[in-house]
Amino acid sequence: MTVRNAIILLGSYYEELNNKTKNQDERFFRIYIAIIVKIACLANDSPISITREAIISLKKIITYELSNNINRAIYALKGIEKIVLANINTKNKSRIKIIVSYALKNLSKV
Repeated sequence: MTVRNAIILLGSYYEELNNKTKNQDERFFRIYIAIIVKIACLANDSPISITREAIISLKKIITYELSNNINRAIYALKGIEKIVLANINTKNKSRIKIIVSYALKNLSKV
């Protein structure tokens, strides 16, 4: 399994896990979101698809949590901010443009 596929799975299973735990374990889900963010931040010089999938996964979480737990939605939104800021210092300026455009595109769909 690739890192990209792992992030896709993390994003797609969030809602199912939340339903199984009946939305009870706040700390678990904050760690869950933090893992997605950390992987994307560490991948700032690796293929752009890892960062893109992390942003998409966080967008899914934000969309789901806006109607359930606004604090988690805000936490996921701050995660996207961290991903963008982690990539600001990269030497590849086109990467910054791509990441910011992915972030804005996905947030406009929320």
